[in-house]
Amino acid sequence: MENELETSDDEIIDEIPVYFSKQLADNLYVLQYPTRKSNENKNDAVIMNSFVKPINQEIKLELKLDTASRHYDAFKGEQLAIAADGKDRGERMYNSGTMDYQTFVSSKSIDNPKRYVVGYMDNYNKKGKQMHLSLVNGIIQMRPSFSHFDKSESRRIAEQKAEQESDVEEEEPKHVTVKFARTETDRSRKAREKSFNYLLKKSEDEPWCETVWCSQDSHQAAMEREKLFSTQDESTGHALSLPANDYVDILIPAERDFSNADISGASTVCSMSKLRTFPLIDQVRYILKDAKVVSYDRLSEIINQNIYDDAKIRGALTSVGIMIHGNWVVQSDVIYPPKTVSSTNGVSAELMCRARDYIIYQFHRNEFIDRTKISTVTQVPPEEVKELLQTIAKWDGKNGWQLLQPPVATTNTRSESWYKEVETRQDNFWRAKDSLFAQMEQEARSPRRKRKISVKSTS
Repeated sequence: MENELETSDDEIIDEIPVYFSKQLADNLYVLQYPTRKSNENKNDAVIMNSFVKPINQEIKLELKLDTASRHYDAFKGEQLAIAADGKDRGERMYNSGTMDYQTFVSSKSIDNPKRYVVGYMDNYNKKGKQMHLSLVNGIIQMRPSFSHFDKSESRRIAEQKAEQESDVEEEEPKHVTVKFARTETDRSRKAREKSFNYLLKKSEDEPWCETVWCSQDSHQAAMEREKLFSTQDESTGHALSLPANDYVDILIPAERDFSNADISGASTVCSMSKLRTFPLIDQVRYILKDAKVVSYDRLSEIINQNIYDDAKIRGALTSVGIMIHGNWVVQSDVIYPPKTVSSTNGVSAELMCRARDYIIYQFHRNEFIDRTKISTVTQVPPEEVKELLQTIAKWDGKNGWQLLQPPVATTNTRSESWYKEVETRQDNFWRAKDSLFAQMEQEARSPRRKRKISVKSTS
């Protein structure tokens, strides 16, 4: 039997390239519903409210119940609402007077979710099947919460305690013994921090933060799903797939003239021979960051097209770049990675990326933009706004700021169909941002600008 297994040659049915996307590495969570049937675990459930605890990474969802269904007991629903809310007309769980939603609260099921990935099969650009993998940051199980029973029990205990205190006579003074706690060692502190009571108290101390739930058919959800797809058409071990001569040229680069391939404004000096030893995605990222605004033809001249064809260069370019009027600029999170701040006033990377995206959004619509308006709308200090503008634009001196490079015609070229595809995808991306930018502009026009944070307590 062993000899047969060793000598058997299994037929290869299909070869599917596998790519890895890191765009959702820190934000991708898998939600499981172990108490629901498989045919009920659908994404078409109506979410009335959603809450999160960012520090403890907990989620709470309020799923709407169909009170008009023949399977819903209206009498029991009213009784449960009365038991939870009582006769108090203050803060109530069920404003409709009946239990019209069910609460699901998360619990972590796996300690080390980084070992798991989410796979996404796609037929992108008619190139056949492709498997795209994204690293999972957490696997969470959603279970029903019976907080309405807890609230009813808490109110009953409080009422009994109030009655007992009113009937008990005033007690005589008693002697009190004072005890001092021992000094806590590092070992005992670590043991205490791992205890259930400590973790429970830590979770209860953090309030629930209300969030905005986006349905699966919304533009926001569509743009987030796009991040599961890696447009990088290059495997990690790219050097192993090269011909022998090209691999030797990378190891021992010959002296060549790269005077025409000048990268202006480089913040970090890197020779062209060293640049070509990088993976393709890193080459494109470096060129976009240092050239600030560059056309596709110019970028392909810098990259060795004998090693990488147009399809691979375009795939890497769309994964780290944004097209503006035929030219390309680097994505904002490349310049300002997460958990970093600006060099002048220490503005967080999240605000800097949002402000830079708004600037790119304005250049899509206008030839010139005003620095003062950008600062007012984004609420970013003027120094940071100037820093952002200098990454893609220049001062005209009369009309305002304009792009570093003039528009490039994308029609009547052999790549016209690719340009149209890129424009369609980016139009969908900016449409998803319309509501956010419109809200920013509206808040900037209002005389009194206030930021509201909705927080609902667990009590």
